[in-house]
Amino acid sequence: MATFRDSLNESVKAYLVKKGVDDIRDIDSVEEETHYGGGCETCSWEETVVTVRYIDTDGALKYETIWSTFGELIKELVAGWPE
Repeated sequence: MATFRDSLNESVKAYLVKKGVDDIRDIDSVEEETHYGGGCETCSWEETVVTVRYIDTDGALKYETIWSTFGELIKELVAGWPE
């Protein structure tokens, strides 16, 4: 029986393959991160991304950034599931 994590990882893998990342053997982690930048109060910015850490087909550790929040990614994954 697959765990939630296994199912999530398989869904994220399929999502990335659809987006052109075709060298994924296994998903290691899926994490939401917030990045901050800018040098002053009026020019600062904040961006939330999902970082996927995966093992490629040659066994190397790689990262892929999804420019979305984790919640938005889940919505996309669920929309792609069969009824």
